Amino acid sequence: MSGHSDDVPLRLARLFERYLAPLGWGQPVDRGPVARDGAPVPWITYAAFATLDRLARPGLRVFEFGCGHSSLWWAGKVGEVISVDHDLAWLEPIRARARPNQTLLHRPVHAPPEPIPADMAAHIQALIAGQWSSGDSHFDTVHGHNCRDFLGYATSLLAWPQGYFDAIVVDGMARSLCAYFAAHWVRPGGLVVFDNTERTEYEAGYRWLRNRGFARLDFWGPGPVNDFAWCTSLFAQSLAPFIGWPTDDAVRPVRPDAQGAGGPVKVAAAPNAVHRDLMHRIHGTDIFAAYIPTLAEDVQGWNSAHPAFDEIVAELRPDVIIDVGVWKGGSTIYLAGLLNQHAVAGTVVAVDSFLGSLEHANSESDLFRLIARRHGMPQLYEQFLSNLVRRGVHDRVVPLPQTSAAACALLSRFGVQAGLIHIDASHEYQDVLQDARSYWDVLAPGGYLVGDDYHPYWPSVIRAADEFAAEKGVTLSNRSPKWIVRKPLA
Repeated sequence: MSGHSDDVPLRLARLFERYLAPLGWGQPVDRGPVARDGAPVPWITYAAFATLDRLARPGLRVFEFGCGHSSLWWAGKVGEVISVDHDLAWLEPIRARARPNQTLLHRPVHAPPEPIPADMAAHIQALIAGQWSSGDSHFDTVHGHNCRDFLGYATSLLAWPQGYFDAIVVDGMARSLCAYFAAHWVRPGGLVVFDNTERTEYEAGYRWLRNRGFARLDFWGPGPVNDFAWCTSLFAQSLAPFIGWPTDDAVRPVRPDAQGAGGPVKVAAAPNAVHRDLMHRIHGTDIFAAYIPTLAEDVQGWNSAHPAFDEIVAELRPDVIIDVGVWKGGSTIYLAGLLNQHAVAGTVVAVDSFLGSLEHANSESDLFRLIARRHGMPQLYEQFLSNLVRRGVHDRVVPLPQTSAAACALLSRFGVQAGLIHIDASHEYQDVLQDARSYWDVLAPGGYLVGDDYHPYWPSVIRAADEFAAEKGVTLSNRSPKWIVRKPLA
């Protein structure tokens, strides 16, 4: 033991040099949480940060309660980041450096809440009434104990569908209340990141996470800025986030020239009311909330992309596009990508029976072998869903597995008016003509009807398209293999 006390300064110096300094701990405090090279990092323990750094990947969606350097770090790692803060002093410096894949929300104290599901109202009231308090209102607000005055802040998450986010970070105001909503809104297999879990005052939030089946993994130790140890916890319902996230690695396409520093930063991938409404009216829920792709990507198809699509989306910026006859999703993926590219908050309704067409029914033909089957049933729908998720555009698409006639009747009943309708279902003369006539009624005035296969190989399509244009008294534009007509404004 001789000389042990004399070794302490040397050992501390080595600890700093070998462990803390490479992590950025020695940076000036006024720079905030940064790495050694000055890059922003989350203000959580280094142990938790190392785990998240390994897990973060393109394509994931993250919601943050509390805006700061973590927002910038997440934006450089994942596909989409939504951050809410009550204080413009935290929000505006981040807005000035924001990336196009970030959405920054300001929800001050007493902000009006989003609509709360009826079955949650009693739980929320009980949580607010039972929340721990120090008796000092300022202390309670600063330390995230005050839930009563931050209902608008906490419910900002509810503007997105349940299951939309892969990870939700609780590191701001009203933490127990935010944890309650996080437990209900994160997708199955996702993570809830909860900072300062050494504090017992957030027990109501921990309890709700446990009640929803979340296990808690604590990461104690030092972290940026602070000169003491604390705890950041990751809550998960399974080991899925640690062995493979239930999402695709591909980055969701975003508009590269989207507004950043000086203006709004919500672009492209944010959900829109039309999408949510149609998804829930057709399916009763978000069908992608717990969906994990089961098939490898296969987007084989024909004539999926065309310059006319880009031109129409750029001109009309349609809220609704209807894609009739989607096969494995090539055209749907292309159209959804255009909505992202042009920062249009729209949705693509994808119509198909997912059984294939007449030409795919002959077991001796090459076309028959393009469809995987299970016990004789075509697996096109499963392939379509897998492709959407693997390409990262499923948040832009509402699948409608029906015949074209039944789907059109349903959309008409819902009062849908589409700016662009693409018809590529049957190639039979009567079917093409009937699809054009039916979908003309759900095409908005000034909208475009685009058909496929206007080619000598398909004389039945040419005949039907020409007859339809003459019947409606509109000019048909031949941009082979597409044919295009526009509905008059009046």
